[in-house]
This record gives sequence, structure tokens and C-alpha cells, in this order.
Amino acid sequence: MGTLDGAVLDSWGKPGGGMFEGNLGHLGDYDECVDLDIPELKDPDDSSKHQRGKYCLSEFQPLLPKKPQLYTLYHDIPELSNISAKQTSFGATARNAHWFYLLRFRMGVCVPSACTAEDVRSIMEQVPKQLHISGTTKIVNCETKQHFTVTNGQIAIFENVPVRHIVRVFIEIELLYIVFKPECIFRAVIALFLLMMLVGTSLDVITVMRQGDDPEPPTITKKMFYRVLVCFSAYTNYLKLINVSVKEDNKHLSAVNGVRYITVTWVIVGHSYLYADYNQMTQGMRLAQLPPNFWFQAVANAMLTVDTFFLMSGMLVTYSVLKAQEKRKGLNVFMYIFHRFWRLTPPYAMTIAFLVLSPILASGPVWKITLDPLIKNCQANWWTNLLYVNNYVNTYDFCLEHTWYLGVDMQLHILGLFVLLPLLKWPKLGAFVGVVLTIGLAALAAIINLMHNFPPSLLGLFPDPDDRVYVEVPTYFKPYAHSGPYFVGMLLGYILVKKPNLIIPRGVRVCGWLFFSALQCTVLYGVYRWNNGAPYTPLIATLYAGTSKLVWSFGIFWMLLVCLTGNGGIINRILSWKFWVPMARLSYVFYLLHPLVIWVHEAFAHSNTYTSHYFWVYNILGHYMVTMVLSLIVSLTFEAPFLALEKILFGGGGNRSNREGQNTPPLKKVPELPSYDSELRPRSFTNGKQQHYPEGNTNGGYRNGGEGLYRPNRENGVGQQRGQENGAFCRL
Repeated sequence: MGTLDGAVLDSWGKPGGGMFEGNLGHLGDYDECVDLDIPELKDPDDSSKHQRGKYCLSEFQPLLPKKPQLYTLYHDIPELSNISAKQTSFGATARNAHWFYLLRFRMGVCVPSACTAEDVRSIMEQVPKQLHISGTTKIVNCETKQHFTVTNGQIAIFENVPVRHIVRVFIEIELLYIVFKPECIFRAVIALFLLMMLVGTSLDVITVMRQGDDPEPPTITKKMFYRVLVCFSAYTNYLKLINVSVKEDNKHLSAVNGVRYITVTWVIVGHSYLYADYNQMTQGMRLAQLPPNFWFQAVANAMLTVDTFFLMSGMLVTYSVLKAQEKRKGLNVFMYIFHRFWRLTPPYAMTIAFLVLSPILASGPVWKITLDPLIKNCQANWWTNLLYVNNYVNTYDFCLEHTWYLGVDMQLHILGLFVLLPLLKWPKLGAFVGVVLTIGLAALAAIINLMHNFPPSLLGLFPDPDDRVYVEVPTYFKPYAHSGPYFVGMLLGYILVKKPNLIIPRGVRVCGWLFFSALQCTVLYGVYRWNNGAPYTPLIATLYAGTSKLVWSFGIFWMLLVCLTGNGGIINRILSWKFWVPMARLSYVFYLLHPLVIWVHEAFAHSNTYTSHYFWVYNILGHYMVTMVLSLIVSLTFEAPFLALEKILFGGGGNRSNREGQNTPPLKKVPELPSYDSELRPRSFTNGKQQHYPEGNTNGGYRNGGEGLYRPNRENGVGQQRGQENGAFCRL
């Protein structure tokens, strides 16, 4: 055998040990194959060229009965009962045959580049035939080494667009072109963002350097164009991100930072298990050992944690609006909704763009089979995400599955108006409407669960992604399933405004912690028996589905109530640790990006991985750190500028006296800058014109969205920092 023939065969995938434990992915050596040069074989289409190595990934699925709906890890296939009863290798295979509904035999094949996918399929079909095993062979993907190329869609998203092209798009207003080729929007937006960030950062740094210790502001800082450009300054946005100073009025609310950070960390742990590629594990069938573990229920039932976010969302919105009413009556419904859209959408749109861009990052044996379905869904359905209807439209072809949360959050934000509007004038009526909606929508979720004969929750027993979506779409992805936690949060926000110094006796606190902790442990670990295969009745499944999220939210309600009213003791001190502040500010972008990091990691696999909790912990830490770095970049580039622009366009940073440079104290550089804007800041959700402030003060008048550089109140003789607040309470 020649060296070349040996290299071709060496790069093939070869069956290894542990197949009865789920070692089914035999990828071979992808890089060795595509790097092969075969000069003695001419290209049949061009005799001046020779052939190269082509890597193909084949999949084989044994012939099985039709896949049952909601089969479990312990499912028995009745048609194979005669074989599975035997204590032989065939019996063991029959007992585990249901795994092939989820897993496939994968084998990497290396052939000359002239071979077609059909040629490779014909070759690979001979393997099961020789073993007398019936089934289906499919060639998933074939690749040869190519020069670096990008598709038109990727170019549209990330190319360095000439200025004349941007001008042509925006001046000629090619509406039809934009409608039918929406990637043109991404192209212009990315180019403008990069340009404005470069210019804004340069202007900002130059201004700071030129000012030195001079207390007088440069004339340019009074110009509107300067304040807009400085909103994109990475320098200032970073200083605001890491600033841990808290406005005294909001200091008692700092515990929200810790809750947000811990919850988003819990989410990434759950998703690291959920989105793993079990086909590329040497012991994939060890998945069956995870759900029965008692302590693992915190991961297997981690989907409850998202309701913590819904509760905090309802609380922050209610608190913000009610605090604003103390200064001005009335609620501007349009601004209430638009504010939410404005804050969520920019990093959301960029996350979709990054997924479409991901194929240019790398390649590998399972790269396309992992990412292509996700990318195709986003190319077809991105618009449902940006309209926040992705949980109702094309729900079985999700663009970024985890973003169902944003659709539900926006819908609950609007639905909350039915409670919030009467709450402003008639609190008892608002409370009554909230109770009716909470009970009614929880009952609706329970009824739908009963009608579909669904399990109590998405148990770890159901490993198939198709089954997961089958259960999630009618229930978990809809707002009525999470309305209870949201309205409980609105109640909490109302209490915090009306009773900010609530005193809870020591005995009540102790009983409250014990009672609500027991409630949460009951719903979190109550699935333990079911994950061990214990049966459940439709009645029990219905009750759990309708009440578990609400009961979980009661526990979070109690924890935040005692902490935010100063009754939390050591728990409040831990959750209020200043370390959480910058981490919590990144939580929204962190939530958006972390599944992309997981998917790219899984797609980059060139070999199988060992299945163990050490492996999971190692992976989770890697996912976490990479996501944190990317979140920092995306936040500074696509999130923070819009938070600053909001003050100029809709908030106190853009009032007339500031725009003209009137009634403002002189500039002076100070070491601390205000933090990101907050949902707890009294928003301009009111009717009428902008609020007016005493001479020399602005609502949030500071570097980004104010006059450029921060202004202390020099008339008082002290550097009282106006507008400084706890800015960690951005949405998620």
C-alpha cells in the first residue's frame, strides 16, 4: 500500500470500543483528509488540475418502528421484546435500540475529490449490508479544502462597506431592495457602528486629554453632534460599565444585581447540558444516569429559573413607572412600549447577525450539520424575532430558540398595561385585575397541558429535541405560562414604592424563609420521582404545570421583599456585593450570546469527548468565560450607545437648556462616572413635555447623553454627583 493510500485510509473514521455505551461517532481525521494532495489523479473536469482529499460524513440509522411521541430514556420498543429479553449482545442492543431515535452511527470517509456524495453513499451502504443490519445511510456533508470565501449574506453583514454605498442606500432609499434583501440593513448598520465608535472614542479621548485640569468645558462639548458621537465612545462606556457607585436613593435595591447574576449563571449551566451533542460523546448513553440523580434536579429542572427574570421584569417596570408618577401624572403608552423595544433590539439584532456570520469562523466534520439548520432558520425567520412574535409565528423553525424569552417578555410588558394603568389611579382595581389575570392565565396553561396530555414539566427523561419543542411551543413559549411570575413582580414593585421601609419582625422573617424555601425546593426537586421513571396522573401533571412557576415566583418574591426593604441580613449583604454590579450589567447580552458560544463549541468538535461531570464543569467554565468576553465587546459596541442615545432623544440629557449650553456649571474631569441607565430610574413614561430641573442640574446629564463630560455641582462647594444611580437593573 502506497503512502498516499495509507493517508487516505488513515483519515477514515474507524469503529472503536464502547459502542454499547453510546460511542457512535467515528469522525476520523478531518484535517488530514482535506489537506491531502493527489497529483497522480487528474481532475476529470479540468485536466490541468489534480485531485485533493474530500471528507464526507455519513450517518446510519437502523431500521426501527415509527418514533413514538415523548419516548423516554428508558423506553422499550415492543416490537423488539423477543430479542431484548435475551441476555446476549443482540439483546443488549435491542434494549438500547430506542437510543437510535436520537443518536446515529457517524463515520468520517475520505475519498478523492472527484467522488460524489452518491458514490460515497453507495460505498457506505455496504457496511451494514455485510453485517445484515437494515437501515438508512445518509451522507450529511462532503467538503474539500477551499480558499477562504464568504457568501453574499455574510458579506452583506460584515464587509467594510464603502461610504458611497451607504450614501446610495440611505439617500436613494432603495426600499424594495431592502425589503427583499434585508441583509443590506445589517451591512449599513455594522459599517456605521464601527465608524461612529471609532470617531466617538477618538473625540472623547482627545477632549479629555486636551481639557486636563481646566474646569471650563471645551466649546465642542455643547454641540449636539459631539454628544451623539460620544455616545459611541468605548472609553466612556467601559468606565460606566465598571463603575460600582450606587445612588443613595437606590442603594437598598442592590440585591437585584446578585439575583440577576446568579440566575443567568444558572441558565448557562442548564443550557450547557441541554445543547450538548450527545452523538459526539464516547459514552452518550450515560445521559440516562443524569436525571435520576437527586441533586441534578437543579439542572434538569432549571427551566424554572427563567421565571425569576419575569418576576424582576414586572417589578422593575412597576417600580419605575410608579416612581415617575411622583413627579408627573399620566403614562405615555407609546413611550412605555417604545422604550422597551429601543433597549432590547440593537444587541438582539446583532446576535442574529453573528450567528449568520459564524460559518466563516472555522470548519470541521460536524460544523455544518450543527450550525446550518440554525442559520437557515434565522435567514428565514429573523423578522419574527425583531417583531417579538417569534413564539407565535413559525415556532417550529425558531431563529435562536432561547430568544422565546424576549418575545414573551415584550408581550407581558404590553399585557402589564392592563394592570399598570388602573394601578396608577385606582390601586384596588389594578390589584383585582392582576389577581384575575394571574389565576386565569395559570388555569389556561394548566388546561392546555391537560388537553395535550403533556408531562408535568420538561423532564430530563425526554431527550429528543423534537419532543422538547413539541411540548414547549404550546405551553412554555407562550406568555400565559409565565404571566403569574410577572404579575407577582408587579405586586412587589408596588410594595417597594408604597412601603420602602417595611419592617418585618424577626419571627416572621424566620418563618418566611423556612416556608418559602420549602416551597421552592418542593417545585424544584418535586420532579425527582418522575425523572426516575415513576408514573404521574393527568391531574398531577396539570396541577404542577399550572402552579409550579407561580409557586417558584413566591419564593423569589419573598427573597427580594426582605432584601430590598432592608430585612435581608447576611443574604442581602451577599446579593448586594459590588462585584455583581458590572456582571449584572452584562447579563442581557450574556443571555443572548451564550447559546452561540455553546453551539460553535459543539460544531468545532473533531473527535469524541468523554462523558463525566468533570467534563461538564470544564466546559461550562469555558463557555462562561468566552461568553463574558464577547458580552463585554457587544455591550460596549451595540448596547451602551443606545442607552446613552436614549437620554438625548427621549430623556433628560436632551432638554433645551442643555442643548444650548445654558444654565450649566462648568466642566471638570472626575475619576468616577455614572453607571449604565437603569430600569429603576424614574422614566419619562409620562404625558406632556420633558421634566424641568433646578438650575445647574439635569436628569442624567453626564458624559454619554449629557454635555459630554461630567459636571459636578460647584455651587455647593462639593462634587455632588447628579444622575449617579444603580444602573445594573437593565432589562432581561
